[in-house]
Amino acid sequence: MLIAPVTVCVASSTWIANRSKRIVNRLPLSTHGTEPQVWVTGARIALGRPELREFAVEWTGEAVQFLPAHPEVLGLRAEALLLTDRAPEALSCWETLVKLCPD
Repeated sequence: MLIAPVTVCVASSTWIANRSKRIVNRLPLSTHGTEPQVWVTGARIALGRPELREFAVEWTGEAVQFLPAHPEVLGLRAEALLLTDRAPEALSCWETLVKLCPD
């Protein structure tokens, strides 16, 4: 049975996040390219743990570089910024989202 690399990566990041905050903080940010599922999963993991909020800002910042028009990535970026008291930057993400998805 062949398993898709993205599935393995997402499952691995979930397992790692559940095991050790130190390992999650060392995940390479630039190796996931344009796979939204990996970026979204990493952001959700980091946002779900208050001690990883700064990491969530880094993770989502990198994700936006690869996927600047992905609504879920932008929403998670805005959430990470709001949770770390960076409202002006979060507002910029929301404004971009409104332009991309006016309805």
